[in-house]
Parts: sequence; C-alpha cells; structure tokens
Amino acid sequence: MSDPSTWSGTPKRMLDHLGPCFSRTGTLNYRLTPAQWFLMRAVGKLLHQPKSSRNPYFNRAFEKQFRRAWGAMEWQPDHCLHFSDYCVPDTLAGRTRHHVYTDATLMGTAKFHPQPPSESFLAGYRKISRRYLERVDRVFTLNEWSRRSFIEDHGMPAERVLNAGFGINVEPWTGEKNWDRNLLVTVLRPRTEKVKGLDLLLEAFPLVRREIPDVELAVVGVALNGAPEGVTGYFDQPRAKTLELMRAAALFTMPALCELNGIVYPEALASRTPVLGLDRYAVPEFAGGGRYGFIVKQADAREVADAIIGALKDKAALQRMAAEGQRFVVERYSWSATAERIFQALNR
Repeated sequence: MSDPSTWSGTPKRMLDHLGPCFSRTGTLNYRLTPAQWFLMRAVGKLLHQPKSSRNPYFNRAFEKQFRRAWGAMEWQPDHCLHFSDYCVPDTLAGRTRHHVYTDATLMGTAKFHPQPPSESFLAGYRKISRRYLERVDRVFTLNEWSRRSFIEDHGMPAERVLNAGFGINVEPWTGEKNWDRNLLVTVLRPRTEKVKGLDLLLEAFPLVRREIPDVELAVVGVALNGAPEGVTGYFDQPRAKTLELMRAAALFTMPALCELNGIVYPEALASRTPVLGLDRYAVPEFAGGGRYGFIVKQADAREVADAIIGALKDKAALQRMAAEGQRFVVERYSWSATAERIFQALNR
C-alpha cells in the first residue's frame, strides 16, 4: 500500500491523506506465492480472467494468505480499508469493520469488454463477492457508475455505498491556449489500443480530416506504425510532454470501449481541455452530462467523427466547456476531499 506504483499510486496517496485522521495506521499484504501468482496470471491470460482474490480457482489460496497476514498483525485495527480487490474470510477474529475502495464491479466491466470471462466464471466470482460484501460495512467507489453497479449487481443497500471520488495528480492549468489549433490528444498504454478506443479513433480520424483538413491527433503512450496523415505518436516520453500536449489540445478524445474510471478525463479537464468518450462507465459523469464533454452513444467511427467535427467547429462552446469543466474538477477531484468524505462516513 505504501508503494506509490501500486494501483496508480492510489493506496499511497490515500494513506498520506487519510492516515493522519487516525491515531495509528498500518498496511497488510496478502500476496500469493510467486508460483501461485504466475499460475493465476497464465490462466487469467488464457481464459480472460481477472487477477483477483475472488477468482473462484484461487480464492482459497488468497484466503489462506490473508488469514496468515491478519494473524501476524501486532495490533487489531478498528477499520480495514481494502483497495480495489477485497478478501474478508469468515474466520477473522476481532471487532474490525471492513470497507472497500474500488472503481468497478466485474459484472459491469464484462458488459462492454471485448473479451469478458465466461458466464460460469462470473457466477462463481459474483457468489464470492457477495459473500464478502455481506461482511463489509461500507463500499467507497471512485465514480457514480461503479456505485450503481454495486447496488444493482450485488444488491447492496444504497446507504452503504458512497461515491467518494478520487484525486487527480496534476495542477489546474491557467495558461493561454491557442484555440485556433485543431489539436486532438489521446493517452493510453501499449496493448490497450482496442479497449482504450485508439483503433476506433484512428478509423474516425480520416473522416474528420475531410471536413477539417488541418486537424491533428497526438497519441501519447504507444508507438505508431502506418498511422494516417496528421497523426503523431509520442512513445516513451516524459510526463511533462503529456501535460504539454494536454494543455495545447482543443479536445481530449478517448472513445474507450472499456475504461472503468479513467483518471485521464478529469486530468484533461484540469488542463482546460474538454473531453470526448463513449456513453458508458464514468464518462457521462466526467463530461457533466454533456456540459464539459461530448458523449458518443455508439462505438461507431462515423459517430465519433461527427462529434469531433461538431466540437472543433464551435470553439466558443469549447472554451466555455473548458472553463466549466476545470471548475468542476477543482471542486470534486482532490485526494484531501476524498479522504474527508471517507473519514466522515467511517465516523457515521
């Protein structure tokens, strides 16, 4: 948890902001043995199964490791906050209240994922998840979509699920932007081109270029081969380059097929850049229902292209959306505010 590279640094940042609210804090790691972890990764890659304590084939191994780590603790906590994954065996002793901070349910994820797990796997996964959630006091989600998913997919009482939000890791940018430049930007990692919507965006880009010949697309994070004219890849570049492009862009475009939370959307808004995404997961929330972003209904290249063309042809509207979107992000997405929401809920 104290490792800043774990789950995009979320546990470390939460520990920094939430930890001072308590008299004592600690971390617990119930990682599988190297052999078990290798086997789960191999099986998961072959059968499209997540690396999770609720994986039916590896659940017992996770529970064994959790009990061992729990029993080795020198003191009994009042609260245990599980990040992303969660494991709450029924034999745990003590008065600890367990809570979960996570971005999605697997059932919600599988709805749009190009390679979802099998129905039988999902059934086993759901059974274990519900068993654990019966022992959980509260679930804190990163977005409203995942909050609804826990209520609908797992039948959790609404009062036990709170959209706590999260923090972004960039400062709001107030510099001058050249709105005459028709620059689009998207950000992703290698081997996520399909799920992050790059394939769809590259299919839509030539359609946009027919209407707006000087449009540019900056793709950050992957190496490009044979990209259409006007598309530039920025692979293995420093973080500063990503921020530079984000701040220069007129529109952040990521029509992701399966992006559960997408911290990059509010990061773009912090840079006064409106966002574009598909009508799924947390995108409508980040786009303010259309007030500071464009929500494309279908994963269709023509629809994506039309939304981009309409956005770039109304720069006055883009500027208004950029200002309002940045205000929204500053008010909502900070680690201190998220920690405060969680702390107040724990006290209640």
